Amino acid sequence: MKQWIALVAVAAIAGGCTDDKKYTAPDDCPGGDVIEYESESYCIVVEEGFLCPRDYPDGQQVEDVLVCADGEVPDDIDDELRKRGYLEENGNNPNNNPNNNPNNNPNNNPNNNPNNNPNNNPNNNPNNNPNNNPNPDVCVEIEDEREALLAAGRDCAVDADCKVIGDQCGVGLGGCWAHVNQAFEEEDLQALGRAYSEAGCTRGVCDCAEPWETACVDNQCTGVEPERPCNDADAWCALAPNGGYSTYDTECDAIDDGAEPLSARACEQCDLGDDESCGPAAFCGDNDRACGAFNQPNRGICLNNDLRCDATNPVCGCDGRLHTSACEAHNAGVSVSAFGGCAIPDGWQCGESSCSDTEYCTIAFNDTPGPEYFQNCNAYPDDCAEPGCDCFDGNEFEWCLEINGHVIRFFPGG
Repeated sequence: MKQWIALVAVAAIAGGCTDDKKYTAPDDCPGGDVIEYESESYCIVVEEGFLCPRDYPDGQQVEDVLVCADGEVPDDIDDELRKRGYLEENGNNPNNNPNNNPNNNPNNNPNNNPNNNPNNNPNNNPNNNPNNNPNPDVCVEIEDEREALLAAGRDCAVDADCKVIGDQCGVGLGGCWAHVNQAFEEEDLQALGRAYSEAGCTRGVCDCAEPWETACVDNQCTGVEPERPCNDADAWCALAPNGGYSTYDTECDAIDDGAEPLSARACEQCDLGDDESCGPAAFCGDNDRACGAFNQPNRGICLNNDLRCDATNPVCGCDGRLHTSACEAHNAGVSVSAFGGCAIPDGWQCGESSCSDTEYCTIAFNDTPGPEYFQNCNAYPDDCAEPGCDCFDGNEFEWCLEINGHVIRFFPGG
């Protein structure tokens, strides 16, 4: 099982996420193609390690390819994918076989000709690099070289000595921007990026916000965070770093604590399904982030559904779709499913891991010091005719949730 964090929380790639960097895919459809079907555009992701980009935030796994859309994915999209050569009749994905998929034949598609498209040049794109198992020591060595290079290029006396340049975020090395002195040679940094890619170290890509202003602070070139106006609401309900909902005095207090502001109001409990009690432009979401599986009264929380969303932190919604942030999910009137259920490139999310479509997920809560819970994937019982919660004899000490045909069983800690 692959770690879901490594696929969705792409801020965890090498180099970390700093300052003004927000992670997502950089182009319209990275790792795939944009197709038109029934007057709508879809991003068909065929490369491993890529997620749905901002322009197509809603993803659905269709056999071996990820279909990304700005809205619901049609049920018959698999038929269209077979017609276009993305899927074979037997359900396999021929995109990795140039004999089966004309899109990978440079004679038919110039976008896959390494002379025309650098993304298919193994020197530029690690997805086509035959070295699929990079040496971690080499990757760490390049990361250390980058740190040393930037550290030596930050000396300054006044602000005019400094400049901002693009870092190597595009290959997963470092951040979006680097603040260095005027004498710094950008080509040296780019050379490390190429070496990182050629070594197969790339683990993700990013979409960058505008760079901060650069200044000389304590004789070091650095980025200066712009002043941030705080919303003057009396209280803010936010998704706290520990995963729960907390009330903060201001929007900035929530951001400074690492929380995601969600509602310009105090966190107020409600009964799940009773949206009217929350007033206009709000709905009653699941405070446990388990899509109502625990079926406990007064465990909802009133959340606004008319906010401007700035954060990019993909989450799984209780509608079984990936959303670009909890804010975006709430604007759609959908609660966050913290424990999974959504399709992802290598299966479907089970806690912080993933399961195959032939497995169900168990979440066992932990009452002792350590992680909040443990997740595991399990084969269905032999007598289970159709996967679902009906395959299990539940009791009062466990709960079961179905999302998009995916089953999650919850067990209390002990």
